[in-house]
Amino acid sequence: MSGHPGEAVPWFERARATFEKEGSRLQVAAMLSELGACHFGLDNLEEALELFLKVEQIDLETGAHPGRQIVIANIGNPGVAYSAMGNAAIGANFEKQAEAINRVLEEERSRARDAGWEVSAPAPKQSCEQW
Repeated sequence: MSGHPGEAVPWFERARATFEKEGSRLQVAAMLSELGACHFGLDNLEEALELFLKVEQIDLETGAHPGRQIVIANIGNPGVAYSAMGNAAIGANFEKQAEAINRVLEEERSRARDAGWEVSAPAPKQSCEQW
């Protein structure tokens, strides 16, 4: 899709439909994420956000924690874009959602450490104001 998000949309839609028929939820999430990136590239921020939120829900339901970190970053990107376009309230709301998700992830990391698992350090926190 590099540089041609509009041309990539139909391809990702067909791939998503194929994975849905097969019941491959993680692949559906991957295609929804790619579609979200396409719509973000086309400045369709509401559509991008809606797609990323669907991905987040699938990741939550399937326990795909590494995928959640990616979708959080993607959700943050529309938040930054909304802030840059003058809608700081929407951007701040995205940041609050990301903070809540990060708290859940830290709780999961703590539980994993308590169970004896080695857990990597979280990524540095970024906020809309840093952009």
